[in-house]
Amino acid sequence: RINAIPNFSYIIQPDGFVELPEVGLVEVAGLTVPEAQDKLEDLYANFYKKPYALIELLNNRVAVFPGSGGEARMVILDQPNLTVIDVLGLAGGISNRGDASRVKLIRRPDGGPNEVYLMDLSTIEGIKFANLIVQDRDVIYVDPVPEVGSEVLRDVSPFISIISGIVLIYTIISGRL
Repeated sequence: RINAIPNFSYIIQPDGFVELPEVGLVEVAGLTVPEAQDKLEDLYANFYKKPYALIELLNNRVAVFPGSGGEARMVILDQPNLTVIDVLGLAGGISNRGDASRVKLIRRPDGGPNEVYLMDLSTIEGIKFANLIVQDRDVIYVDPVPEVGSEVLRDVSPFISIISGIVLIYTIISGRL
């Protein structure tokens, strides 16, 4: 979306075009915000003296899976140039079960295969790679640390309950005889 003063919003279509008053369809796909502003200023120069375009992108968001299994958070990109570290901070950080050494940024470019960037945020060396600028529709996924003990206990628990019930019944029956 492009927000125009006073409080007008224009939706960028999936094909990268936006319909604007007086100039009609304008392609903004692939342009940075400053490039799009320059393009609009050039187009509106045909109608106004020294036009000034100010674009505010709305509804840019990133999905963050902080490492606690199926939990996900949506973070609105309300500022330009937010990094992976910034977005993780806005999402509440890496969860207690999250493996900071296995953080993935998954980028879905239009029409292309997913690009996956693996980062190790558990070391100072790895943090420098977390300064990657996050884009709309990116996904940040933190691998969860396997909890082997609790997972085994959860799987074995029903059998332990059955066996302890049988032992209890046997003890009660054999104690009465």
